[in-house]
Order: sequence, then structure tokens, then C-alpha cells
Amino acid sequence: MEVIYLVFFFSWLTRNGPAFDMETLPQASIEQCEENGAALNDVYSEIKWKCIPGLAEGSGTPISPEELMSRYGLKGSTY
Repeated sequence: MEVIYLVFFFSWLTRNGPAFDMETLPQASIEQCEENGAALNDVYSEIKWKCIPGLAEGSGTPISPEELMSRYGLKGSTY
């Protein structure tokens, strides 16, 4: 079963250089995903997000966030 994931990054600077944290949230539709991504931008202007299709857990082999990022050519916080 395919599901849309909202993938988002928080990025910040540390003494050792840039750092980021990535999270994924399953969404019911691409429309809901885009609305939720835009709402995140209203709250956190420095956040970057993207909606990507993937497989729902329990529908076969789960796909890790890293594999999803690789599949769609997303590298760290630079997309």
C-alpha cells in the first residue's frame, strides 16, 4: 500500500559545523501533506520539507527514511 510521507528537516549551526535532524510523518494524501508542510513553514521558517510517496509499514518490507531520501535524490538538508 502506498502512502505519502511528509519529510522535513530542522537545520542549525553548532561549534562543529552544520547539523540537521530529519523526521517523516505519514499523510493521508498529497494534498494533506502539502497543507501540513505549508503549516510547518508558518511556524518554523527555517524548516525544509518535501512530500514523497512510499510504502506503508505492514504492507511488505518497510522502507527506512534514509532509503526514501536516497530513492528520491534528497541529500541531507540541501534539497
